[in-house]
Amino acid sequence: RRGSLEACIFFFNDTATTEIYTEQIVGSVRCVQETDLRQCEILTRFLRLCIITKFEEKYELLDQYMGSIGRQLYVGPLYYELKRQGMTELGWKIFNNHKDFYHPIARRAFMKILSS
Repeated sequence: RRGSLEACIFFFNDTATTEIYTEQIVGSVRCVQETDLRQCEILTRFLRLCIITKFEEKYELLDQYMGSIGRQLYVGPLYYELKRQGMTELGWKIFNNHKDFYHPIARRAFMKILSS
């Protein structure tokens, strides 16, 4: 199991080549299907690719994850990617679902990302 998590982190760490990923490739990554919401390093990378590839099947997981992890380190890049990909409406929906969960500083940072 540990080997598969390390391989998964390596797979998602290559952010320079995200344009080669497709919904089918991202959806087939087995290590993410086996992980839980506490695997922040993996899920943040995986969900970022789901946003880039418009993998709608994982948007519920995205919402659930962003409401269970309040750290800017993990959630901020996802709001940024939603904004960058023109998915601000989804970003605001997720933000409004969880804004009371976030620390006030994180809340302001996420609002700034979505508003810029």
